[in-house]
Amino acid sequence: MNVSYEAMFLVDSGLVDEQIKAVVEKFTGVITKNGGEIVDVDVWEPRKLAYEVKGRETGRFILVNFIASAAAKNELDRIFGIADEILRSMIIRQDPRADVRPSRARAAEAERREREAAARAASVAEAVVVEPAVVEAPVVSEPAEATSEEA
Repeated sequence: MNVSYEAMFLVDSGLVDEQIKAVVEKFTGVITKNGGEIVDVDVWEPRKLAYEVKGRETGRFILVNFIASAAAKNELDRIFGIADEILRSMIIRQDPRADVRPSRARAAEAERREREAAARAASVAEAVVVEPAVVEAPVVSEPAEATSEEA
């Protein structure tokens, strides 16, 4: 019986994009080779870790949602345990009500943040553009000479 799973693993943030892609292909290949189906793959940006993991202070999380049998999940878990490029890993059975495509939600959230930042930048730019005020020089009047009436 195939079940929905979510696998999250942590790799070193020093890996370049090609290496990250190779790691993702390696582990998604394990799933598909054992009869599973990849639903979604989400590669996160590098993040500072709460504590050092295998001497690393930063890492990249990779989230893979897939549908597979328990045997495929167990094989993936075994491969995670012996792979050098994996700092930490976790595979959980997914709640049937959960979103199986979290990358779409993350993309929508990132797009919303970009729109808000652009709107803030536009309002700041609008506030900065102020028409220059015309400043008139003060009129200095000469003191009047004393007249005979005042004296």
